[in-house]
Amino acid sequence: MSDLKIQKIWQCSFDSFLSSGHPVSDIQKKVSHAVMRCKSGALGANACQCTECGHTEFHNNSCRNRNCPNCQAVLKEIWVDKRREEVIDAPYFHVVFTLPHELNPLIYCNQKLLYGLFHRCCAETLLELSYDKKYLGATPGIIQVLHTWNQEIGYHVHMHCIVSGGGLTYDKKIRRSKNKFFIPVGVLRDKFKGKYLSQLDSMYRKGQIVLSSSCEKLRNSYEWKEFKNNLYGKGWCPYIKETFNGFGNALEYLGRYTHKIAISRHGKGRHILRQGKKARRVQAPDHSGAYRIHSEIPDACASIRFSEDPLLWFPEQPDEEKKSETHFYSAGTPAF
Repeated sequence: MSDLKIQKIWQCSFDSFLSSGHPVSDIQKKVSHAVMRCKSGALGANACQCTECGHTEFHNNSCRNRNCPNCQAVLKEIWVDKRREEVIDAPYFHVVFTLPHELNPLIYCNQKLLYGLFHRCCAETLLELSYDKKYLGATPGIIQVLHTWNQEIGYHVHMHCIVSGGGLTYDKKIRRSKNKFFIPVGVLRDKFKGKYLSQLDSMYRKGQIVLSSSCEKLRNSYEWKEFKNNLYGKGWCPYIKETFNGFGNALEYLGRYTHKIAISRHGKGRHILRQGKKARRVQAPDHSGAYRIHSEIPDACASIRFSEDPLLWFPEQPDEEKKSETHFYSAGTPAF
């Protein structure tokens, strides 16, 4: 089943899904209409003509929606090609930071604020520890990709970081690490946990955090203190997922994360991924239209940030339609 057949599922099922009375947000309607119109001719077309023989071909325009499965493959390749220009001769490490699920209700009500805090704390943790002479003694290049969902389309806030095993020292010389990740996981964990909870507590005391009905009890300062102490007792253990021998390998791997979306075809034969509280694989018969569309389509699935390092310099802003953000920061300077 190609991604265009996923489009066919939408075209056959969306109207009946709407008439069934399921609640659908404006964002979900926008995504659905984009998927149905993508490369169908409804968005116009462009013509390519051979300068030698005059042969002309017409290509329908794509929707470029962040959640459209028809649009992400080309965008991923473009993104990866642009990043290849920033290769350095050093190993690259894939580090994953995950926030405890106890924070989910609080984060969901304060997404812009607490996603930003998550980005900042991950970057500061990696940059500050890397700059320490006990570890690398230099400022590495970092790419951070925020994901807010897991394989079952459940709310799961985590950060994928690609960290260069080399960087610039204070005197502007390049220092490289060995092939083993240079920061002990325990040190990384304690530094990140301390930073995030300290700044979260500061935001709470300043009244910057919105406490909805799901977090209502946290309005009581004693409940907040107990909640915070419980979080300090959690593991918060970062995961050193991969070590890459070259930036190209790291980019190919990371490209799957930067352009990964919640709507896709997985498995073999006629198995499709249904959206819902849990992802389920369903055997779909031929093309009889016996497919179902669930409305759990996320708005912004991922955002990307890069570090301010001459070894990994990214001047371009990502496509606005991708709901991504790019910020530059380095050790010793405010991230925002």
